[in-house]
Amino acid sequence: MAFLQGADIPLTAQFFEYAGGPGAVLTGVTVTVTKVGDSTPTLGPVSAGISNPANGLYTYTWTTTAATAPGDYLVVWGGVDGDLEAVQASETVTVTEAVTGTWASIQDVVDITGATVTDAQLRRAQYVIDLVSGRTYEIHTVLVEEGRTRDLRWLKQAVAYQAAWMAAQPDMFTRLNLTSVNQDTAQAQMGASALTLAPLARRALHQVSWQGTRSVQVRTQRSRLLPGQGVQPAGAPVRDYGWEEWEPLR
Repeated sequence: MAFLQGADIPLTAQFFEYAGGPGAVLTGVTVTVTKVGDSTPTLGPVSAGISNPANGLYTYTWTTTAATAPGDYLVVWGGVDGDLEAVQASETVTVTEAVTGTWASIQDVVDITGATVTDAQLRRAQYVIDLVSGRTYEIHTVLVEEGRTRDLRWLKQAVAYQAAWMAAQPDMFTRLNLTSVNQDTAQAQMGASALTLAPLARRALHQVSWQGTRSVQVRTQRSRLLPGQGVQPAGAPVRDYGWEEWEPLR
């Protein structure tokens, strides 16, 4: 089974007195977790924290952190049965990388907005910008490799503005999706995201390269001719010459 970094991973082993028989009662039960390919255990062997909810059934919760290396881990259970023989059981679990980055740092929020936010508030703002922008932090490496510094700057500003704004919106996640409010003779019209997205964050997101409409220039038949070719006859195919390279839309 696969678990994200930082997750509590439930480990379980079942021992029987014989195949299909009752659960075996063991003594000296331990559990050891070792990353596949490593010679030193990541955890254990430990016995403290192991539970025995039923005969032959043993459980343990392995608490990982963001520093736990992604990869496969071999879990080995050991103990001594009623015949004083050593017994073992094993399984493999996979720890996958949890993307924990944000487009902006806490210091960025201070520099851009003058507001101070917590790490939790920053991450909540990141999740909102992920949802609205249609891009998650997983593409950070791609943007860096492609030199998309402009997009990175706008995303940083969007998260910073959103984090500062959300700190003053304690009920943001429980608001109704309203577009207008009428009371007495006063009326207010709001955009679709006015209650959940900071105004300046919206402005920043409008600047990223994948937002808005796109246009593709279509060249005329005459403009595609090489010098000296003249006008092609009607119905002749229009060709892309060597300098006209096709590029995928991003």
